[in-house]
Amino acid sequence: MIHTISLIVEVLPQEVDAAAEFTLKARVSCLPALDLRGQILSIKNQDGVVVGSAELVEFDCEINATDAIALKAPANLGTHSWSVVCPARATGDISYGETTAAFSVTVKPHKTRIVVWDVPSAVVVGEKFHLKVGLKCSRACRLEGRAFAIFDSEGAQVSAGTVGGDPWPGSTALHFGEVEIQAPLTEGHHQWVVKVPSSAAEEECFDSFGASLVPLPEFLVRVEVIDKQERTPLSGASVVMYPYRAVTDDCGVAEMRVARGRYNLQVSQPMHLARGRSIEVTEDVTTRTELDLQPETNDDLRYF
Repeated sequence: MIHTISLIVEVLPQEVDAAAEFTLKARVSCLPALDLRGQILSIKNQDGVVVGSAELVEFDCEINATDAIALKAPANLGTHSWSVVCPARATGDISYGETTAAFSVTVKPHKTRIVVWDVPSAVVVGEKFHLKVGLKCSRACRLEGRAFAIFDSEGAQVSAGTVGGDPWPGSTALHFGEVEIQAPLTEGHHQWVVKVPSSAAEEECFDSFGASLVPLPEFLVRVEVIDKQERTPLSGASVVMYPYRAVTDDCGVAEMRVARGRYNLQVSQPMHLARGRSIEVTEDVTTRTELDLQPETNDDLRYF
């Protein structure tokens, strides 16, 4: 008896990252119905090369099915046309021809995230400054040697670099490199863009960062921070005279070199109430800020 074979293929997901895994499940039906458990199906790529196989292991009196089979997607981007082949059979009173079902899988690029850090809080106009650029692939690929470039707001390239092979300590596959940039000659806030070109598996990406450009600092500002009640120095307090920033040492002292001008001095420290005040800088300055301890809160207090 000659049977008619129908072959259906399901693929999940139909869009997959380059070189990532996807699953395939095939179903075969016969007319008249036929139990084909044990039959091996071949899986071929677009070049006709066998890249896998799947065995029919289920039969519900009408349809035969394979388990979900894991396959590796190509590394090349784009839509790839593959096929599943059920070979011909002619044994005894069972006969059917070879049946092929085509399916496609679309390979998409990995996403790359850019991280920029160690940008100075204030950069002197015309001077060089350093920063770090990190790249991380969504598939945690090794990105050693991956190139990036930095452009100013006019679109001119001002720096370039590559990331190294050792990830940033404590991170998962965050590869990084350090670059140097020549600051513009105009004061104010400036923006730069980091661009990473596409590769065989990763997509092109970009991100921006900014820095405040200031004139050459003329004066030293020394800020002493103490606990108002205990009269003891407070270490680790944040001292901000935007765009300048510093943190107090073990003696409760922070020092910053700043340009002439009027600033809003903001001082904060965990467990203490922050304080701010205006300060005019026309020469070297030493000033003291006293912080009150934050009042305790009663977690059992309820409002009705």
